[in-house]
Amino acid sequence: MTGIIRALPDETYQMETAPVVEEIHGARAPTPPQPRLPAECPVEHWLALLGHRWSALILWHLAAAPLRHGELARRLPGVSAKVLGERLAELAAARLVQRHDDEAGGAHALYGLSEAGQRLKRVLDQLEAWSASLDSTQSPRLDQLLLER
Repeated sequence: MTGIIRALPDETYQMETAPVVEEIHGARAPTPPQPRLPAECPVEHWLALLGHRWSALILWHLAAAPLRHGELARRLPGVSAKVLGERLAELAAARLVQRHDDEAGGAHALYGLSEAGQRLKRVLDQLEAWSASLDSTQSPRLDQLLLER
């Protein structure tokens, strides 16, 4: 599908196709995209980060309210303290999560979404709605595909 994605005032996105292509390119067909390596694609970068196990769930839980490491771990049964710490550090390095140290020296830091993390959460909500709209004939068994990796 050819088109462009426009941001709407409610911070959702909409794909606009043929009329927009004609508006931008006139009567000529648009130039096909040039070959790119994954390292040259910012979407690949973000999908790689978000594709780490637990990352999307961490963002989802932090969207409701800032949480301490221990409370976040209780909400994510099965995640080890080490992996949770690594994911929080990665998300903080990507400026999606902010760490707020307590006044006593940081032993009980709170983690919350940054402004960029809040914007990304809205995109993830749309991705969740899209994935829920697919039935089994439209989508492969993703859980099985992930196990085969």
